Amino acid sequence: MSEMKPGDLLRAGDLAAAAALAVNVLADDPVNANALHALGVHALTTGAVDEACAHLESACEIAPKTAWFWCNLGHARLQQAKRNKDGFAGSIEASRRALELNPDYSQARFNLACSLLEENSLDEAEREFQSLCERYPENADYQCALADTQRLGGHWRAAIGNYRKALERDPDHVRGESNLGALLAAFGDTEKALEHCRRAVGRSPQSWQAHRLLGRCLVQAEDFDEAMHAYADAFELMPEAIELCVDIGNIWQENGDLGEAASWYRRALSLQPEDGAARSGLASVLLDQGQSARALAVLEEIVDAGNEEVEVLRIHAQCLWQEGDAVAAITQLRKAQQAQPQDAALHALSGQILASAGDVNQADNENLHALSLNPRCIPALCGLAGSQRGSLDVAHVRTMQGLLAKPRLRDGASASLHAGLAQYHDSQKDWQAAAKHMAAANASQWLQREKRD
Repeated sequence: MSEMKPGDLLRAGDLAAAAALAVNVLADDPVNANALHALGVHALTTGAVDEACAHLESACEIAPKTAWFWCNLGHARLQQAKRNKDGFAGSIEASRRALELNPDYSQARFNLACSLLEENSLDEAEREFQSLCERYPENADYQCALADTQRLGGHWRAAIGNYRKALERDPDHVRGESNLGALLAAFGDTEKALEHCRRAVGRSPQSWQAHRLLGRCLVQAEDFDEAMHAYADAFELMPEAIELCVDIGNIWQENGDLGEAASWYRRALSLQPEDGAARSGLASVLLDQGQSARALAVLEEIVDAGNEEVEVLRIHAQCLWQEGDAVAAITQLRKAQQAQPQDAALHALSGQILASAGDVNQADNENLHALSLNPRCIPALCGLAGSQRGSLDVAHVRTMQGLLAKPRLRDGASASLHAGLAQYHDSQKDWQAAAKHMAAANASQWLQREKRD
């Protein structure tokens, strides 16, 4: 019987035994690539990512034509880059090297696609995930990953189709169920969205991500009380999750409690001081409090360091605008629009800034483009209502009236819609309707101020 090697134990799934044997092997042969590889894989499974990378890099250097080693190095570098928020070039390089050695290596292609996705190279990532789906049509994880990529790239209808395909392949696929629910909520199909998200929680009650996505879906349905219950369940399962702290802060901010919102954003920053979403949230609170200079200071450090997350760019643009630099604000928004071209709110914000700078024609174009992406985009509707060109038409007015009929419309949104309709009726010389909507806008603004105070 041949002597057992560390690689044999790895393939058998006994990682601890493989690592123990590797230590013994390396005592006699310090440059044994198989043993170094085994130690690297074991370190990766225990969370010792830097140690894993070091061992795997040594293994690849000693045996550069072993696809298995390069594949696992790609995975380790991917985890290292996620943790350190570094670039993903090292993971991409290692994964591509594995594929050069073995083009049919599915895990290496998956690592490559995930690294490209993290690097925001969405078109390349989509191609790699599409290739995996074609090679392995029954794999729900690959189908779901393709849908995730399409969702991030703004190809939402394609994403919905692929989430449904993932669920056809695996009806118990929790991530597919949750993400489909979240996307349907963004399209306004709240009933179906909640059905998918509740089913995901029912299938995986210990998944904090499932509870989180249910919470996000409930927020989009404007059921903030139940959303908080969902987030409480998620937080109990994973109290150190930065994303949960940011989401809970967002809910408090939506409901006008800026102090409570700021405390949750600061909690997130205590866990990860450079987190873009938490810094954006805190800066947004400061903007709402009229402290644009302090808000700008919160973001400048990570912006100067090259952070180009869409929400960071969005809030940074608002800070620059409030500080009087409309040109720099539009520059930041253009970057955000390039990364997320289907985001109507980004175009509506551009419209606001351009209008304030006197570029009425371009402002209207931005608002009309926003409405082509989302016909119910409130800032864009209100931007057109205030336009000197009279760009708001009867269909837009009906949309605004329909939004005001919603039972759970937020005070800030209600105030904006009423103010926009007041401007529209004023331009039509319907003074009575204009006065009625202006009074309603003032009442909504007063309620909003009372909540914040």
